[in-house]
Amino acid sequence: MYLPTILVLLSAGCGRSHNPASQPASSTSGIIDVENVPDFVSSDAQSQGLWDSTKQVYALRQFQPVAPSADAALQTLENAASEGLHPEDFGVTELRMKRDALQASADSEQRNDFDRRLTYALVRYVSQLCFGRVNPRDVNTEWPAGEKQCDVSRIVHDALQMNTVENLSDQLSPKIPEYSGLKAQLKRYRDIVDGGVWQSLEPGAVKAATADARSVLAANLVATGDLQQPNTGESPSAKAVIEALRSFQERHGIEPDGRLGKQTIAAMNVPVPQRIEQIEINMDRMRWIGDSLEPRHLRVNIPGFQLSVHDAGRVPLQMRAIVGSKEDPTPVLKSAIAYLVFSPYWNIPLSIATEELLPKIRKNPQYLRRENIEVVRGSGEKAQVIDPGKIDWEKSSDNPDYYLRQKPGAKNALGLVKFIFPNPYNVYLHDTPSDNLFGRLTRTLSHGCVRVEKPADLAAYLLQDQPEWTPERIEEAMHAEKETKVSLKTQLPVHLLYWTAWTDAEGHIHFRDDVYGYDEKQRQLTGAGRGALPAAHAPDIDVNEIGTGIVPNSTGLHGKSGLPQQ
Repeated sequence: MYLPTILVLLSAGCGRSHNPASQPASSTSGIIDVENVPDFVSSDAQSQGLWDSTKQVYALRQFQPVAPSADAALQTLENAASEGLHPEDFGVTELRMKRDALQASADSEQRNDFDRRLTYALVRYVSQLCFGRVNPRDVNTEWPAGEKQCDVSRIVHDALQMNTVENLSDQLSPKIPEYSGLKAQLKRYRDIVDGGVWQSLEPGAVKAATADARSVLAANLVATGDLQQPNTGESPSAKAVIEALRSFQERHGIEPDGRLGKQTIAAMNVPVPQRIEQIEINMDRMRWIGDSLEPRHLRVNIPGFQLSVHDAGRVPLQMRAIVGSKEDPTPVLKSAIAYLVFSPYWNIPLSIATEELLPKIRKNPQYLRRENIEVVRGSGEKAQVIDPGKIDWEKSSDNPDYYLRQKPGAKNALGLVKFIFPNPYNVYLHDTPSDNLFGRLTRTLSHGCVRVEKPADLAAYLLQDQPEWTPERIEEAMHAEKETKVSLKTQLPVHLLYWTAWTDAEGHIHFRDDVYGYDEKQRQLTGAGRGALPAAHAPDIDVNEIGTGIVPNSTGLHGKSGLPQQ
C-alpha cells in the first residue's frame, strides 16, 4: 500500500525529510490512508466532491488523524440542529457507536475508518453551513446560484489545528439579523414540541366560549410569545387574549381583527413540526444569499408581498407590494436599480397583447381608444404610430411588425413611474392605477413585475442625492404624461427574495403561505426517506492543489444581463 503522491510532494524541499511513503498507512504510524474512496462515500458527484475535500484536509494535516479532536467534533455535529441542520445528515449516531466501539479495540482499520468518517462528516457540515443543505437551482433552475465563497478544506483544517471546531457555526452563519432571529425562534418552536403544550383548535370551539377552548387558545398564544402569562397566576383577561390574537394574525399575514375566523384557525392548526421545517428551509435560503446583502439595499419579499429599503440596520422605507401570479411568478434575482422613468409608456408584452387584448379589440374597435393604447411599428425614438383602423385585426396576430403600447397617463398599467434594474426577465418595479388591490391579503396579481404601494416615496428616496429632484418636481414629472428617464447617480442594489419565514426588528417571527410551491419542493429535497443528503456546491478540485477550495461560478443573474425593454 502506498500513500497519495501529494504526501510525497508536501514532504519534498530543503533539508532532510522523512518519506512517509516508505511505511504502511496505519494508526500505528499515525498516518491516515486516503488512497481509496471508502464504502461510506456515495457514488454521486457531490459526495465524491466532498471526499476530495476530505483528502485535502488530510493533505493539509500531513495525513495525521483528527481523532484527538473527536469529542469537540462530535459535539459540534450533534449541535448542528441549532443551525437548522440535521445531525443525522452527518451520521452522528453511527459515529458515536463507532467511537464507543474503539474504546475496547486497537484495530488500526477501525480507527482509520472512524477517522475518515469523522473528517468527512466535518467537511459536509462546513459545506452545509456555507452553502445550505441543497443547491438553490435544484429548487428552481432559474434561481441565482449561491455567491458565498468558502475554502471548505482549509476551514476544517484550521478549526482542527486551532481547536476551534465548536466555533464553526458562529464563524460561517450569515451575519444578518433575520438569520439570528430565525435561529432563536427555531429553539422556541422546538421547545413548544418538547413541552407538549400545543393543541389544535376545533373549528367553532372557541365561538362556543367553553373554558377549555379559551384555555387552549391562551396556552398556544403564550407558547408563541404573543401573550404574556400574568404573574399573578390568574388566567389572562379577554382583552389581553384578543390583543395577542391580533399579534398572531399580523405575524401570519391575516387581517388582525382579533377574531377566530377560518384563516386564523388554519394558521394556528399548522403542526409545529411543519413550522420548524419552514424555519429550517428559510435559514437555508438565508445561507444562500445572506452574505450578499449590501448594507444599503432594497428587497422585495415575494411571499410576504412587501418591499423594504435597508440602510445600515435601519428600514427608512417599507410598503406593500403586488407580485406575480402562480402562472407568471416574480423571479428571484439580484440586481441594482439603474434609472427611473416618469410617466412611462407601457410596451405591452406580446403574450398579453395576443392572449388578453386582441380578443377585446376584435370585439370592440373602440377598445384601444378607450384604454389609451396605440399601435406602433419599430421602437424607441424611431417608433411609428399606426392607424389601428387600417389593420385587419383578424389577421394581426400573424404580423410581428406591430406591437401595442399604452400611452402615459392615469390609465397606464404601470402607473406614473417605473423603476428599472438589469435582469434577463424584463421585470421591474412600478406604480399602478389599481391602488385598491393593495388592500388584499394575498397579492399574487401581476404578470411578474412588482407593483409598489408608495411610488412617489420610493422615487424620492432613490433621488435623495440628486437635489434638483424635489418632491414637487417628482410629482410634476409623474403627471406630465410625457415620458422622462432619470438615471441614478447612485444605483441601489435590489434583491427579489422568497422568504416564507423571517423575523422583524423586534425578533418576532412572521410566516407566510408558500405561494409558488418552492417550500414544498425544497421540503422534498431534504425530507425524510431521502437519506443524508450531501451538501450543495461540493468542490470540484484537484487534490494536488492544496487549499483551492470552492469559488462558485455565478453572476447572480444566470450569466445573463441587460436592461429590460423600455
